[in-house]
Amino acid sequence: MDRAQEEWVSELTVLWGKAQPALYSYVAGCVHNFSDVDDIVQEIAVAVSKHFESFDRSRSFLPWVLVIARNKVIDYQRKRRNEVHLFEPELLELFEPVYVSMNRESNAFLDLLYECVQGLMPKGRKLLELRYMRNKTPSQIAEETGVSRNAVNITMCRIRKVLRDCIKTKMVAETG
Repeated sequence: MDRAQEEWVSELTVLWGKAQPALYSYVAGCVHNFSDVDDIVQEIAVAVSKHFESFDRSRSFLPWVLVIARNKVIDYQRKRRNEVHLFEPELLELFEPVYVSMNRESNAFLDLLYECVQGLMPKGRKLLELRYMRNKTPSQIAEETGVSRNAVNITMCRIRKVLRDCIKTKMVAETG
């Protein structure tokens, strides 16, 4: 893979990662069967990667992806004409701005959370990693770090409070 392809893949990966929660919610809100939701999201990913070169970088990525998603949901509904559908195709278009707005708010919150986590001491960041990225239980964390389960629970409670306060402070500073 050459340098330009690496940059293309990197850019698409970042944009897809930010858009994917809102996209998944959009599709799940339109389709009954969750396994079908996964299939449709995969189809959208394929279509996005095929057509990413035509994406206008001066525009927002999520609305562009939601148009592709709407078309995939409509295709899904057409293939299953005899089934009851949650929404008519015309209504799907009305939902797109809501998902764009929700995604912006979610990404803003995640940016603040990231900033606040970076402000923690390394030991606190390590505990968060063990708990939320590696999905370890407090008992497993206690065993791995050599402290009691109770100490892990108390420390995690304090870390969450610090993060909550940090996010509130940053939100007030941004709006005020």
